[in-house]
Amino acid sequence: MRVAVIGKGGVGKSVISATLARLLARRGERVLALDADPLPGLSLSLGSGPDPAPPPLAEAVVQGADGRWGWRPGIDAEIAAERFSTAAPDGVRLLQRGKAERTRTAPVVVVLPTTQSAMTARRVARLARAHRTQTVLFVANRVQRADDVAHLEKLLGEPVFASIPDDEAVRRAERAGVATIDHAPDCATVAAVQELATRLGSIGASSI
Repeated sequence: MRVAVIGKGGVGKSVISATLARLLARRGERVLALDADPLPGLSLSLGSGPDPAPPPLAEAVVQGADGRWGWRPGIDAEIAAERFSTAAPDGVRLLQRGKAERTRTAPVVVVLPTTQSAMTARRVARLARAHRTQTVLFVANRVQRADDVAHLEKLLGEPVFASIPDDEAVRRAERAGVATIDHAPDCATVAAVQELATRLGSIGASSI
């Protein structure tokens, strides 16, 4: 299963994706966390410390005369994942790519219950579907009120797949520079992402 966690800056993508990766790894899944953000920060959210600079994967790619990036001779995606990924807690492997190729992927669009965030999420969903992605899952983050999800669904014009509550534990973890799942393993956010992991598993790889 490939899951892409995307959305407007500051909506909480790193916390959700890192916690999801570690929870899946704890279930015995082999997990490769691929950080394609131009401003990577997934390693901190995973609890593996600051990002290496430059990213190890930089040694595996080369830019052609047409400006496009590709693998160096003798390198492919499987070799790159094995050779250039770095260790993260719970057995997760982290690979910083910087760019992502088109694949059959289920984008998890993280969105806040605000008009601006919903507008960005709708645009992201349209882009994903333009690339023949049929499954787009909206995850509401920092939900404070009972009617936040209904309000967001009205803004999106689509159902919300899952919701994550507004959680002071996440802010405390970020201030401490520690992964949320380590700082507060029993907090509401970790519990909600645990439920998200279960629901993603129930979709099945065949539908992605």
